[in-house]
Amino acid sequence: MDKSILVVDDEPQILSALKRALRNQSYSVLFANDGDEALEILKQHEVALILSDYMMPGISGTELLTRAEKIQPHTIRIILSGHSDFQTVMQSIKEGVVHKFLAKPWSNDVLIEQINKALETGFYPEDKKEADTLVRAKNKSETFNKTYEIALTKTYKITRIAPELAALFKYNASDICGDDLSTLFTAKSYQQHQTFLQEQNTHQDNWQLPVKKRIGQTQHNGFISLELAMSFSADEIICSITPIQGLAPKGKGLDSILESIQGPFLLIDKFGKIRKFNQKLVDLYGEFHPPQKNEALDDFIAACIENGAFPEAKQNCQQWLSEFCLFDEEANEHLLKANSWIKVKATRAPEGAKILLHFDVTKKKQMQLSLKAALDDAEQAKKEKADMIESVHKDIAQPMKDQMLEPLEQLKETDLSDKQKDYLDNAMESGSKILSSINDITNLNNE
Repeated sequence: MDKSILVVDDEPQILSALKRALRNQSYSVLFANDGDEALEILKQHEVALILSDYMMPGISGTELLTRAEKIQPHTIRIILSGHSDFQTVMQSIKEGVVHKFLAKPWSNDVLIEQINKALETGFYPEDKKEADTLVRAKNKSETFNKTYEIALTKTYKITRIAPELAALFKYNASDICGDDLSTLFTAKSYQQHQTFLQEQNTHQDNWQLPVKKRIGQTQHNGFISLELAMSFSADEIICSITPIQGLAPKGKGLDSILESIQGPFLLIDKFGKIRKFNQKLVDLYGEFHPPQKNEALDDFIAACIENGAFPEAKQNCQQWLSEFCLFDEEANEHLLKANSWIKVKATRAPEGAKILLHFDVTKKKQMQLSLKAALDDAEQAKKEKADMIESVHKDIAQPMKDQMLEPLEQLKETDLSDKQKDYLDNAMESGSKILSSINDITNLNNE
């Protein structure tokens, strides 16, 4: 196997571990410490495969592989990462920039097996070049690889759709009628379709748009590879759609991700409307206002506030609600009710949607409040101590100096007997010692 591969990672220890794992293979291995170094290598050496870390300073893994595709388009491109930005990687896979995602920590045997398989066959099962053949062999569903029709108005509104096709996209056939055709496609794929349509530059009433591969999107943000052709007439447009495969790997689709979430969550679309939630979310907010599908997030939270949730929002509800919806990492912990705090964290989902994860941070906040109370008590005690020291100095030390020691000092200048002088010296010595001790104590406690 006379081939070369390129391995890229900015962490020296990771790069060293990969060197050890790949040192006895039959292909040569080139190594780069960052994206810039990798691009220079690609300009000078032809490689069959690139294995790149995802999260790197400067050029990220997906950006590197995007540039690498332009330099060496036939190179197999793999992301290796321990980071959880799944949607970004999936988008790159969907667009063909990345062929495979391997997670850290990796198994050396699995890593080597995957690389060898790719070098031997020239593709991955996820690679679009072989997707059609593999899915036909593996997927027994009659829904795929059959052609269905969608009837549209001249403004691309759906008037009729095959029930089987609507079900594949997770819609009811009657409910989807009236919606725009773009509802069934990812934004980028539909834009590609529109661009291709405009390039035809025809003014005929009856004509055909040839078959093109596009990416469909289900109601729950799953992805479907499909072939799309269009037939135009004076009265309507007929779309012929052939579903090829579902692009989201098993266990990796949005639905599976949501099902794997242990705590309460809300899925909101790019317009801020609630699309999905789980029972734990209902349990969390149920005593205030149970969530409703298609309800605006603002309305949902405002209704909860009206019924007693988030007591801190009562003073200025609108401002509090605006800050809540920012999901600012610095200020996203909220008092839900007496002695109960939650933290809301937003994570990205396809097409501008967000998953709002809810965490119970009551114990953490109680510890913080207890610590604050202890610090406040300590500060108060310190202040009281300082006040006491000041009082001792003011009420004892200074009067003792002014009203006893200085008069005694003046008394020494008068005509005294020897015995009186002895008494006076003893009194001044004792007073000076007492005053010195008081000053030592007050100065020590002020340090």
